[in-house]
Order: sequence, then structure tokens, then C-alpha cells
Amino acid sequence: HPGIWLPPKKEIYYFNKQRGRGFGNARHREYLPDFLPSVGRALRGAPDGWTDVAWGVRYLLGPRTDRWFLSLSPRLPGRVIGQVEPTYATLGEPVVRQLHELLPDLKLFFVMRDPIDRAWSTVTKQLARFHDRSLEEFPDERILDKIVRQGVPMSSYFEILARWESVFPPERIQTLFYEQILADPARAIDALCVHVGAGPHPALHAETLHRRVNDTLAHRSEIPPRFERELAERLAASTGRLAHRFGGPAERWQARIEAVLQRSG
Repeated sequence: HPGIWLPPKKEIYYFNKQRGRGFGNARHREYLPDFLPSVGRALRGAPDGWTDVAWGVRYLLGPRTDRWFLSLSPRLPGRVIGQVEPTYATLGEPVVRQLHELLPDLKLFFVMRDPIDRAWSTVTKQLARFHDRSLEEFPDERILDKIVRQGVPMSSYFEILARWESVFPPERIQTLFYEQILADPARAIDALCVHVGAGPHPALHAETLHRRVNDTLAHRSEIPPRFERELAERLAASTGRLAHRFGGPAERWQARIEAVLQRSG
């Protein structure tokens, strides 16, 4: 969207992994291999090329303080500045309040998908994809650890929304279901663009709308029944409350969880 600018690095992890860290922490070093190519793109005249380079310089320099974090939002009149931070969903309420103090006018959006599929995708990404190994090669204890520590917290949508809505006015949080994106991606994207203040997208192209990004298909596997039941048990209460609030896709997620529990009971 020409009215939106996002950093060249998708996830900054400031509030959950970099805050208070010094120069040269692990998350900081991750961007070093991408910085020089960004200079090359700027020299070739890429849109926002020099803005991205300037951002990279600020990102790579200095300790991780609130002042540093705020410096990562360039002043671009007439454009919305944002970040994409999925892991912020699990921030505790005190940290959400600190974020609100820094950015009281922040507008947020939260996309939800089937909670069991979402949790299993996290396990697949963290183990199979990152280690380039089949999930069958990992012991059950390792998989259960990922389910409990990462999969379930990221899929407990009702509790996530409750924490954020206790700090930010609910009208500042746009919720969206993955099924809505699949059914009508252009409408879903327009809704998000309008919510953040940029207006409808002026030029959506079919090949962009249907291109898979950050795909884990190469490592994907069916959820073994023992892990599906584990997820169903841990996500049943949260998903039930979500279904009562939203209906629609959340009710189908709840029905799936109930079927898993009945089948394996």
C-alpha cells in the first residue's frame, strides 16, 4: 500500500526479546546479512530504498531503549508507519501497558486461525523447519514442550484479546479470521488498511493475493492423535469462550475440539 511503510525487517521483537539489551545482541546480529543488500537495492533505485537503509543504520546502532525503539518509526508525512509482530500476542499485561504509554494512539490488528492448526504450525516451524528435520525425529517430550510453551499461548485467542483490550480501547483492535482472508483476500486487506488509517488498497493484484508467504508445507505433517488431543484439551476452554463471543469460524473450531475429545475420550 503506498500509504503504509513497514520496516525492512518483519519482526523486531523489542518488547519481548530486545528491550534493555545492548549493542550486538543476537536479534541485532540477525539483520547484519540483510543490511548490505538493502544498500544495493537503494543504489538501484528501489522504492523507499534509502529510507530502508537509514532504518537499518538506526536498527544496528545503539542499546535497545525506548528512545531507540521510537527512532525506528521514520517521519513520512501522509503515510502510516507500522510493524508486524505476531509474538506480541503473548505479551503480559504490564508490558502491554508500557507499550501503550509509548504509543497511546496505536492501532492494532489480530488475525486468528484454527487454534489447533496454529499451534501445530508453531511446533512445525520451531522444530522441523528451523532444524530442517522431520518432526518424527524429535522425542515426544520436546514436542510437548513446544506445545505448552509456544503453541498453546499463541492459540489462546480469547485470553490474548482480553489482555490487550484491558489496555487499548477495543475499537483500536481489528480482529480478522483466517477463513475471511481465504474467502475474500482483497476485502480482508482493505479492511485492515482502512482500520490503520491508510484507506482501501489502490492496486491489489491476484498473483500477490494468492502467493504463499513464509510457507511451512515442505515440513508439514499430520497431527498425531495424541498431540491433537493434548491441544484440544488445553485449548477447549479458551476456544469455547471465543466461539461464544464471535460465532462464525470460532464455532467450527470449537466443534472440531469437541469432536477430538469425544473421539479419543
